[in-house]
Amino acid sequence: MTKKIITRPAPFYSNNVRNIIENGGGSAINKDFNSISNINSVGSTSSFRYDAPGSGVKSSQQLNIDYSAFKNFTFFSSAQVNVNVAFDRIINEFPFDGSENEYSVFLDSLTGFENYVLGRFPKNKGFLHFSGSSGTSGGSYISVTDSAGNLFPELSKNTTGESILNPDLRSFSAEMQLYVPEQVNDNQVIFQKLNDDASSGFSLFLSESVSTSTGNLFFAVSSGSQVISASIQVEKGKFNHVCTVLNRTLVSSRLEIYKDSILEATSSASSNIENFNLGFTQFVIGSGSAHNNTAPESLSFIPQQTMSGAIDEFRFFHSQRGINDQRELGTRNIWPSPDLKLYFKFNEPTGSYTSNNIVLDSSGNSLHTTVTAFTSSLREAKGLINPMLAERDAKNPVLFPTFEDAVSLNTDLLASASIYDDRNPNLITRLIPPHYFLEGQAFEGFSSESGTIIDDFSGTSIPGSGKLGTAQVMSSFLYTWAKFFDEMKMMADSFADVMTVDYQRHDNVPDQFLQFLASQYGVTLPGLFKNASFGQFFEGNDLTDSVGSQSGSLKYIQNEIWRRILININSIIKSKGTLYSVKSLIRSIGIEPDNNFRIREFGGPTKAALNVSRQFKSEVSAMLDFSGSMADITPVLNAQGIPSNKPFIMGSYLSGSRVEVGWPYPRGTFVDKLNNPIHGISNNPSDGLFTSGSFTYEGIYKFPVLLTGSYKGTQSLCRLHATGSAASNGGQHGVIMNLVVISGSNPTVKLFARPKGSLPKPTGCFELEITGSNLFDGKKWNVSFGRHRFDDPSLSLPYGSSPVSSSYFLRCARQNFGKIAEYYVTGALYNEYEDTVVTNNGLENIGSINTSGSFIAIGSQSIDSVGTADPYLNSTICDDIVRTTDFAGQVAQMRFWSRALNLKEWREHTINFKSVGVNDPLINFNFNTQLTGTFQRLRTDTSADQQVTQSNTLGNIEIFDFTQQLTPSGAAGGPWRSLGASPGTFLYILSGTGFEASKRVIKPEQFYYSMISPRFAEAATTEKIRPRSFQDSSYLEDYEYAQVAPIYEILRSESPTDDSRFSIEFSVVDALNEDIIKIFGTLGILNNSIGNPDLLFSPDYPSLEDLRDVYFNRLTDKMNLKGFFEFFKWFDTSVGQIIEQLVPRKTDYLGTNFVIESHMLERPKMEYHFTDMYMGENNRSGLKGIILLQQFVGDVRRF
Repeated sequence: MTKKIITRPAPFYSNNVRNIIENGGGSAINKDFNSISNINSVGSTSSFRYDAPGSGVKSSQQLNIDYSAFKNFTFFSSAQVNVNVAFDRIINEFPFDGSENEYSVFLDSLTGFENYVLGRFPKNKGFLHFSGSSGTSGGSYISVTDSAGNLFPELSKNTTGESILNPDLRSFSAEMQLYVPEQVNDNQVIFQKLNDDASSGFSLFLSESVSTSTGNLFFAVSSGSQVISASIQVEKGKFNHVCTVLNRTLVSSRLEIYKDSILEATSSASSNIENFNLGFTQFVIGSGSAHNNTAPESLSFIPQQTMSGAIDEFRFFHSQRGINDQRELGTRNIWPSPDLKLYFKFNEPTGSYTSNNIVLDSSGNSLHTTVTAFTSSLREAKGLINPMLAERDAKNPVLFPTFEDAVSLNTDLLASASIYDDRNPNLITRLIPPHYFLEGQAFEGFSSESGTIIDDFSGTSIPGSGKLGTAQVMSSFLYTWAKFFDEMKMMADSFADVMTVDYQRHDNVPDQFLQFLASQYGVTLPGLFKNASFGQFFEGNDLTDSVGSQSGSLKYIQNEIWRRILININSIIKSKGTLYSVKSLIRSIGIEPDNNFRIREFGGPTKAALNVSRQFKSEVSAMLDFSGSMADITPVLNAQGIPSNKPFIMGSYLSGSRVEVGWPYPRGTFVDKLNNPIHGISNNPSDGLFTSGSFTYEGIYKFPVLLTGSYKGTQSLCRLHATGSAASNGGQHGVIMNLVVISGSNPTVKLFARPKGSLPKPTGCFELEITGSNLFDGKKWNVSFGRHRFDDPSLSLPYGSSPVSSSYFLRCARQNFGKIAEYYVTGALYNEYEDTVVTNNGLENIGSINTSGSFIAIGSQSIDSVGTADPYLNSTICDDIVRTTDFAGQVAQMRFWSRALNLKEWREHTINFKSVGVNDPLINFNFNTQLTGTFQRLRTDTSADQQVTQSNTLGNIEIFDFTQQLTPSGAAGGPWRSLGASPGTFLYILSGTGFEASKRVIKPEQFYYSMISPRFAEAATTEKIRPRSFQDSSYLEDYEYAQVAPIYEILRSESPTDDSRFSIEFSVVDALNEDIIKIFGTLGILNNSIGNPDLLFSPDYPSLEDLRDVYFNRLTDKMNLKGFFEFFKWFDTSVGQIIEQLVPRKTDYLGTNFVIESHMLERPKMEYHFTDMYMGENNRSGLKGIILLQQFVGDVRRF
């Protein structure tokens, strides 16, 4: 075997980037860039795909041309001819069973347009089902005639007719992805090759099983008087990667069966298996006959059914398949090799095209065959997921010329090409006197001057059978030259784009010249992936921890990053030497510097103060989109009035077990302390209602500006519902509260509330109103409502025995880049107890008016409204507007608190959309349930910032709750998710229905915000110009150390300690600190925890320890330190080199550093010892006779 050499394109790679150790007799394969075998094009100068940057452009594939428009690349040739020639090359020449070298040479030989057509060609990755039967006939199966080129010789590479599959005395392996359905099965044959009397050969069987979850594979080999066998268990209902091996490399032959690249079984006995002498017998997959061998070992397996299941990627080798071979290549396509004898990818598409029952052999041995008893449904997915996760689309085009998608593509391209040719004055055949073509037409017998070369591309059935039409001899000669003229013109035109770069891929600098263009600006672009393997860099293989293939290679990613840097190079260079320049560079790469690094300029004031400094940040989060509500369709309603075809979300019940003491004071008695330690659990279910005391709902809303049409004038932002026999007279939900926004010249936000249940009092509906807040302006608004119950201690009112009015509030605010831009607040008292029947209040009582607790609802719904006696807002006492349910905007960060947030806390949540901060996290944060007063805390946090963003096939989606709110039992009918690890325990969720099926309904959204800085104790500053005095005292609030002018001297204690050091720091603790700071509404509790004078002689900070306990109960997993460090290494060795070029020489640049440090709640403390402080010198242990001196340091000033 000839071994070709690829020259390593320094400086991008390092040697020995990957070592693969093959178990089971394999040897170490060192895959580096100095030794790549079997790729002729890599070793030759004609290949361009492996060239180093700057080596020149060798193919029109390398040019950034928009090949979807013929005017960009067809100047002299015929566009129609180019289309059909491209189809001819792909269908008739694509090496679907070729070696890696043949595939590489084919790709290099394509023009840019031909490569574009190949990219648009239909691709298919599939598997083949086997229908099964009750007997040994009637089901579908594959029978391979062991004769090279026997079937479709015109398609075959090997037409020798020789036997290929008989292993003789060699080891052999059969590898596949096998799916066994979840059903009872009888004896079945998976694959088999036997001699004429079925006494010698090999078979893989599925044994009889009554289980629907597991099945047994039985592998048997016999030759003469020798028999060996082995068996394993496989799971039903999923694809299993199975590899069966006859290992003849040992002293005695042995069978091995691997499942998912793990050796599961070997034959119990070994034997010297002789030559099988199988000759030209059939190799059968999915069916077979009895395998009988009687002397001296008994083997008798009689199949009762043909196979029922599915197979993908069937491979048969005349060699032993090692574990690493299976692990590396089990889920990706492989190339033909001398020991690969049969290779069925089963990637033929489903459909009614000609010869759709063909199975193509990709081993290069031309053992193509057909499926017996074939139906097109055998190639359908039928709900199964393709197991070949690393299989590449690009290597599996559909090459059947009559396949519908291929025919359609050809028709569409020819239609646009025909229009272009009719209008192209430079078409080469128009440059020749027309009488030559008229004479040629008559002489060659064509019906038109163009011949048939511009007709629709056709073919009979199989790949390689495509038929390109013919043209006149003169036309063919001219088209050949015109093709080269067009290629030369594209190359010449590309020189005009060498200095042009923008976000459009077309008509700008080729990738090969990106480093050249950077050098013109005095910037050197280093290689970004120096330690990548060949497959990772050029093919995009294994870019994640698991084996797989991505659509873009690391080379493509590197070129995209380089291109982005060059697009922003003017701004970067002009601001060189500033922090803006460094951040612009990092942002151009696609990384947000403020979210991933600490860019630190050392120095700052020497006077330390724990004040609320803020960081301004941006982040892409998400919002749940209800735009489907605008569809003009008739809603299909269920019994609760919820439409199945319009977006609607409903939360779990806002209730739980009351295990906390404190306010609101329980009406029941705490019992069962054994199972509910500390306090026990209240025996009054009404105590568990999260609405029983004070409460707050808040959410972020946005109504995107519509290009056409308009929103309905009244929209419901959020509702509190209840269910129960008396909750509504029509059996639908009772509406306790409804938050409504009304458009118009003076937009209005209104809160309607009527918490009374069965009695019509209060006679009207409570209403709060805010005007001037235009929620339809396309911006994000934080809208909040809630109540202070009349006896809430935070209102400084004494708890009384007689009910009085509670205070309801409504708030709207909008922030702009982390600062409040608009702010509206209103509130009013509401007598909830007008009729003195306390149990009629649905917010506070479990009963017929509220069976399980209220819950949040957003979206279209039909609400019962029968008469004045209806409870809640359902009563016709209230206007129809209170029952508005339409919502077509976007929503995120939906939170419910069983406490009334004060204005300071809510303002923090407005300017920091991620904040769940409160003044005292020790009491009010979510993960402390045992201290007094902790009933008042965050109950739901459904942000919509989650992994699952697409609705399922039914249009449903679950919105995850980040509070991890648990309940011991899911309420009937409520949207709870069972927690599998703790049976009988349920998680709170928001359940969405009626969304468009299988669509992304949670959409990305950019947030610009500010947050309390967790780096309050860091000696760093970006403000090194600090005004110290102002004549106008109004400026003093913005500058901490400024005073009223004049100031003649700065105190030595306030002199800054600026220096020229500058560093970019990576710290895993940064992300942790930024998450910790979310639980703080202010730094007041930290100020008290750290600065309390009583702690002078304490060895630690007790309050910080308590805060740590509260916060870390929230985390469910460990941080991925290894992944973070890998990112740091990449950044340091690649982007760090560019940053060095932007830093002034006078700056002491410390580089990029990986920092190991404590988090903000883990502070060291110096312990002061005072035991001997008041003892005399002679009494101090070990200090007799030593004179102690105490030094006082201070400044002496004259006043």
